[in-house]
Amino acid sequence: MGDRVALEDHPWHAPNAETVARETVLNSMFVLIANAPQYSARQLLTAYKRQAAVEQGHHIFKGPLGVAPIFLKNPAKITAYYVYVVYIALLIW
Repeated sequence: MGDRVALEDHPWHAPNAETVARETVLNSMFVLIANAPQYSARQLLTAYKRQAAVEQGHHIFKGPLGVAPIFLKNPAKITAYYVYVVYIALLIW
């Protein structure tokens, strides 16, 4: 067995203050690029954060939807009927 090194002597164990400050700055950045110069950075960030709510509102289009049995034989007709029903439901809502 070779020489044993104390855990405190490893560089990854106790980073210096400069490393912590540099990593804090790098880890704290949030880059949001947009081509809308008429909006401020705060407005863009607010709109970006609201995107999750919009996505939640449209989750019905992104996954399967349980519906009552439809007695149509052609899959294209079933899809068209489904899209029509969802469209009418959104118009009513």
